[in-house]
Amino acid sequence: MNEQSEIICLLPEEAFEERIQLIVEKVFAKRTAVIEQDDGYTLNFSGEAEQIQTLTALIVQERECCPFLQFGLTFLPNQGDVHLSISGPDGVKSYLQSLLFIENGRLA
Repeated sequence: MNEQSEIICLLPEEAFEERIQLIVEKVFAKRTAVIEQDDGYTLNFSGEAEQIQTLTALIVQERECCPFLQFGLTFLPNQGDVHLSISGPDGVKSYLQSLLFIENGRLA
């Protein structure tokens, strides 16, 4: 995606708040590390099949409502950890910090 996207979630406000709570409590709570990047964050998770399914479902859903986000999944060898990278245009890092309660590179 070469064009600059606005940083606006397309969900209605009530659904947005519920979605963020679900993501933080059910998905990001299972991360093993948070690594700050120049344009976003990388979150590490176990390489279990159920976790991978959860992460891919998250990406599919978030691509619908937050088209400005860029996602990447890296699978370490030998059934190792999975790294979820979330980035985007200028300003997305601050957006992610405020939504996901990131303080000093860590989820609060």
